Amino acid sequence: MENIIFLDIDGVLNDNNCLFLKESVETLKLLIKRYNAKVVIISSWQMNGTEARRKRIKKQFEELCIYNIDFIDPNLEGNLGDIKLPPRLLGIVDYLKNNKVENYVILDDDYHNDYKLTCLNYYKTKSFKGLDYKDLSKIILKPTNLNNFQHIKYQYRQLGNYEVLTNNLIRVLKRKR
Repeated sequence: MENIIFLDIDGVLNDNNCLFLKESVETLKLLIKRYNAKVVIISSWQMNGTEARRKRIKKQFEELCIYNIDFIDPNLEGNLGDIKLPPRLLGIVDYLKNNKVENYVILDDDYHNDYKLTCLNYYKTKSFKGLDYKDLSKIILKPTNLNNFQHIKYQYRQLGNYEVLTNNLIRVLKRKR
């Protein structure tokens, strides 16, 4: 069983200039160490789903000495009753359902009603100020309760023409190497 920190990057680790903030990165490292946690990226930085983009993100984190990284699947669509849910939330739910997650927290600088609606454990950082050492005492990983998600229905979404074309082009270019 793993402990997971679901991480949005913009506003949590960086500022308006897209620079990683030293205190935010150090705070994340302390959380990883405290909970022996794996980081799962939920940021829109990886939402195109391309392997090349994910490899770049992974390399950036390795340069920060953060090695245990994974990603949510951004290609889901679904709902809770009549409420359409965003791909980010569905990716988190899918990850929780399909992996052995004991405890988790979502770190994001945006407030999403959907997190509350689905009873997800969520900590909101100050927008574009990032994590800081004061946040350490407030961030708690909580046990996964899969019963909270039993009424959420989702499936893989149909990729748009641009996404299909991009993914096919990447495959062709990889074969030519």
